Amino acid sequence: MDTSIKIIYPASKANEPTPKNSILELKKCGFECQELDAAADSPWDFLSGTVESRTQQLVSLLRNPKDSVIIAGRGGFGASDLLPHMNWEQLHELQETLLIGFSDISSLQSAFYTKLNWRSIHGPMPNTEYWKDVGQDDIKMLLDLLRFEGKSIHVPLDQSWGKQEATGILFGGCLSVLTGLIGTPYIPQSLAEHILFFEDIGEHPARILRFINQWQQSGMLEGVRHIVFGDLSGLEELGYDKSTLCNEIHERTQIPVSSSKYFGHCSPNYPLGIGYKANISSNELIWKGPEYDHKS
Repeated sequence: MDTSIKIIYPASKANEPTPKNSILELKKCGFECQELDAAADSPWDFLSGTVESRTQQLVSLLRNPKDSVIIAGRGGFGASDLLPHMNWEQLHELQETLLIGFSDISSLQSAFYTKLNWRSIHGPMPNTEYWKDVGQDDIKMLLDLLRFEGKSIHVPLDQSWGKQEATGILFGGCLSVLTGLIGTPYIPQSLAEHILFFEDIGEHPARILRFINQWQQSGMLEGVRHIVFGDLSGLEELGYDKSTLCNEIHERTQIPVSSSKYFGHCSPNYPLGIGYKANISSNELIWKGPEYDHKS
């Protein structure tokens, strides 16, 4: 069955011209692919449109049975603006749409999982510097997932602190974005029996530890099986060591922690499935992608 892909900008507008090469690559791989223009009616230069126009565009795609996949062209700022303006009760009656993206898109993915029990993929976005070409490992993995053949994704882990084996449901994304959802209806009240994955960019370790305090002190880490930290871009430039930070988080939370350089604001950015079963063993995080049970 053909996969229909729409590329949209529910947060910030595109910094560069239309990613024609990325769209052409997707089409050459057999996908129906179309980029939709943003309304460009926002008074803010960091947003692709007003809250109303961005919400309307996203909801209209979710309602279209032909649109089985939505890829965010980029993240940025403002995706969480949309959350209180979406009619979640009506959306709950629709068939699942697969949302792909990362960074600020994490807020939408968390809301989809929490309010609709929809799964999504934290993965490469075509109008970012991290999307290279179809020959790159992470893009090839994403294309395999978009064929809905139930392929397994293996994400290498560099180091681990505590027990190195775990099984659970994947949930995660950009740490600062998800931390901002704690206390709202758009993040699960319990993440027991989950494997969490976090990444971020430009954050000082003091702020990352403050985020983790919020997760721990709010009870969000109760019953969590494992935490995997992906790329924390800029940490080393600030003169800090990721291993030291991960060890500190393990000691504070008493939850097993692993480190990986294969996802985040980086390239490669291996896809990770929010809401999918996963296991950690032999220095790998392994999860199985979707089979074709989406919109027809």
